[in-house]
Amino acid sequence: MNGTSSKLVFNETQLRNAVNAATGDDATEIYIAKNITLTSGINVSGKKLNVVGNGNTISFDSSKTQNGVFGNNTNAVTANTKITVSDLTIRNTSESAGGWASVIGYNAYSAEVSYTNCTFENLGAAIYCNPVTADQSGSSAPSITITECTFTESGGIGMDYGNSVMIPEITFENNNGITQNLVTLKNADGSEQVFTQIQAAIDNATDGATITVGPGTYNGNITFGGKSLTIQAQYPAYKDGVRETDTSKLSRFTGTFNTYGTDSSSFNEDQKVVIEGFALSGDGLKIGNQNYNSVGNLEVRHCTMEFGENSTSINTNRYAGLNYFVKTSGNNDEHYASVTVEDNYISGTPDENIFPIQLWDVDKATVQNNVMYLSNADDKQAISISKMDDAATVTITDNTIRGAGGGIYITTWHLGGVTNNNNETFTGSITVEDNTMDCAESEMHPIFLG
Repeated sequence: MNGTSSKLVFNETQLRNAVNAATGDDATEIYIAKNITLTSGINVSGKKLNVVGNGNTISFDSSKTQNGVFGNNTNAVTANTKITVSDLTIRNTSESAGGWASVIGYNAYSAEVSYTNCTFENLGAAIYCNPVTADQSGSSAPSITITECTFTESGGIGMDYGNSVMIPEITFENNNGITQNLVTLKNADGSEQVFTQIQAAIDNATDGATITVGPGTYNGNITFGGKSLTIQAQYPAYKDGVRETDTSKLSRFTGTFNTYGTDSSSFNEDQKVVIEGFALSGDGLKIGNQNYNSVGNLEVRHCTMEFGENSTSINTNRYAGLNYFVKTSGNNDEHYASVTVEDNYISGTPDENIFPIQLWDVDKATVQNNVMYLSNADDKQAISISKMDDAATVTITDNTIRGAGGGIYITTWHLGGVTNNNNETFTGSITVEDNTMDCAESEMHPIFLG
């Protein structure tokens, strides 16, 4: 091949010499002829390499090679480095999973790292990418490609994000043994970027963006920064009364989509956040706020929520140890939100003193076509709506509720023309119809209006 040198290597010394002789001008093709065990790291910075494994294995002890093979903690992949690796097994021989096939450094603008038809064994991740600073005029973000590879007790792509960084171009396709967390941001202007964390996508989004979250398990205290966003799972966990049975398609979320505002003045009546399709579980509140909701419009659809023995604590305040599916409240009756919760599946045993759906301080509340199958919930109301605007519209229809001590609790504090302490009279509308309820035997009532 014109402009390309070729090296056949049989051992560590020959591999190291071949890499050292390579430049960033023309690609050096390195053919690995036997299994190789590394005793120290390899410096690939600024090189252009095409490594063909021929079915062989490179083994390394992550503690002896600075946690990497083609790029490590000491000598990471840097600017303009081009590495292509194929048909090679990379194995960490340490007792616990750790290290990476490649580490991408902070200044790796215009770098390219590609693995095809490789096997990764006992690694922390195949590739770890540090935040790449965006201070080079005319340079591009690093490119990461992993295709048709096999993962054995190994992670996929690990990544840190920070301010003023270049977002890597990520391709992760047709791999076995792993589902990589990939979050695709599509802004209103049609531009797209791929991340591995939900919050990173939100931080880089513009108003009106759609964020699609691929299968995998995600966590974090997710905030929206005043932006109107749609955040959707790639495959809905529940839709039109049908749960997704292929667990490999689920986007599992164990954190909180947090609509909290620092005080009532942070309320944004024009902001709209749509959450769709997640398989929710874990400690604490899932969607909404503990107090002082800041999002003017919130819609939650096609999710599953599983309560269980997973409510330990979320912080030290009075909500510690409590789980909610959707909860909005706060703003001291100064601002009211529009909230829609529809076509979701809620199951399991909630913690004590819980309303799985609690919508307070609303001027519009729609709860429809949800299924709740609760257990050991004799002291629970399934749906609670209160502290509403005096002209609020509330619609609770076509829900199925089983196992709760009480099904639906709605109070205006002044229903039927009776004024409250502020001498306000409720003039809105409340519709509760076509709900199916099989509530637990208790002193609570299936429907309470007051």
